[in-house]
Amino acid sequence: MNSTDDKVGWTAEPNGRGTMGLLWSCFATIFLCVWSAFHPNVPADDDTPWTIFARRCRYMVVGIFAPELVAWTAGLDMIVVANIKKKYSFSKNGTFWTSKMYFLLLMGGFALETGPGQLTRPAPKELIRLLDEGVIEMPELEDSDIDDRSKADWFTKSIAVLQIVWFLAQLLGRAIQRLPTTTLELFTASIVFCGSCAYAFWWKKPFDIKKPVVLRPASQHRSASREWPRDVRSVGFLYDKLEDAGDAYYVSSGIAIILLFAAFHIVGWNFQFPSHSEKILWRVASAVCGGLPLILFSLLYFLPHIGMIAPPSVMIPGLAFYVIVRLYLLVEIFIGLRSVPAGVYETPQWSQYFPAFG
Repeated sequence: MNSTDDKVGWTAEPNGRGTMGLLWSCFATIFLCVWSAFHPNVPADDDTPWTIFARRCRYMVVGIFAPELVAWTAGLDMIVVANIKKKYSFSKNGTFWTSKMYFLLLMGGFALETGPGQLTRPAPKELIRLLDEGVIEMPELEDSDIDDRSKADWFTKSIAVLQIVWFLAQLLGRAIQRLPTTTLELFTASIVFCGSCAYAFWWKKPFDIKKPVVLRPASQHRSASREWPRDVRSVGFLYDKLEDAGDAYYVSSGIAIILLFAAFHIVGWNFQFPSHSEKILWRVASAVCGGLPLILFSLLYFLPHIGMIAPPSVMIPGLAFYVIVRLYLLVEIFIGLRSVPAGVYETPQWSQYFPAFG
């Protein structure tokens, strides 16, 4: 039997964990985590099922290639909802709005009836203004009404939780028994971390609502000649949120998420790679993954405070280099499997008792 330090390539399944089982385990964990964590905004009224599905697939790609961006956006949503709730205490018949209702507003979940059969989807800020000024009637709305519209797939979420728990238990077992881990598993762990953060931040956000709640103007404002805010059709994930979140969150959260995401790659600093050059490249890329975004982020945020703007001659090449680095890390986690320590395919004794897909 090979020792844990011997190098092996493609490994078959029958005698334990094999390469195909490793790939399937990580792919299943990534897919279930990203799919269940992402809470899409309400689509436009004229979006077709295919358009909605294609958009969801694009979100999946973002969740896989830039998971830290998804986690940051979800945290941004949570802070914006808390700030709006604190500033505007909307209520109906003595019952104050809940966080779930403010999330619904922020995700484009309200439409305004401007005339018989005429609906418009104002931007969240415009809708807040109209509600605050009493131009629109407060809706008779409860959390249970929103839950009825929400299409949370608890079966898929349960499978995702089971798979994630099993995956993390396996990593923990490998660490306890000092068995080697692959960079593919580190990448998967980073996806799990960011996906779990996003899911926690979006805990109160309704899931997969297809149609908005219709609001009506107050009786004294039902005039055919009145001009209403323009129709934005649907709300993007970063629509008018940055200024509502506040500078403190914008800066601190961005730095924290970037560093934590990079930390998962830095864990592989002393891993065994097929060649020495690949080890050096992994170390450099991991450091760049954490350091370069901080530099670009600082230029983008702090320079305007002293009357300057981030020069495109620095930002564009910097972003391009960062994309190249991320692509290298993504490629290396797969090509590195051609030669890994034999211990990678040894299974922690207790993790095999966890049911999972992979």
